[in-house]
Amino acid sequence: MRQETDKRKEIVAAARTLFGRHGYAKVSLRDIAGEAGMSVGNLTYYYHRKADLMEATLAEFRQAVRPPAPPEDLEALIEFLDQYERELEDNAFYFRTCGPLEEQLEETRADAVRELRALWDAILENLLAAGLLAEPAYPGQHKAVSTAVQMVFRHWASFARTEAAAGGAPSFQCCVWAILYPNLTEKGRMALARGNYGEKQAI
Repeated sequence: MRQETDKRKEIVAAARTLFGRHGYAKVSLRDIAGEAGMSVGNLTYYYHRKADLMEATLAEFRQAVRPPAPPEDLEALIEFLDQYERELEDNAFYFRTCGPLEEQLEETRADAVRELRALWDAILENLLAAGLLAEPAYPGQHKAVSTAVQMVFRHWASFARTEAAAGGAPSFQCCVWAILYPNLTEKGRMALARGNYGEKQAI
């Protein structure tokens, strides 16, 4: 059973790599089998259709970016952003058009958006309770901050490709902190500087 689970993980990893590199429509089961180092017959023992593999990669992506608990301080938040940035790079396919799976993918994206919204609402509540985030200056400000951060998350993969082609862009985390930093309290900014957490984000 363990061997079968490991083999499934290898196949999903191969599919994720190829979907991210070429897009769903341009990848065949034969391509995935080659990337995984097996025959097409062996691959279809585990996954009968390419669509099954897309579903598996999406499920893995959503699980990977769901932390066990919302970060409660800036150090934990930086670690979460590090993890999320890696997952965005490894799962660029998630934000690409997937032909016959597009409707299903949109439903999965909507579920992920709801989860991400709840996560960021909780993160901001935790930072506010810890005295690291300033009280809202007007009703709904923190909701707007949460929404702006989520927009960076959702659109980063396609945006970064376009910006790179045009000559470069700030890093993912630099863009996130450009939204969060002005909303930190003096305590929050001092904590960020004291821990050097913002150094690589070029704050």
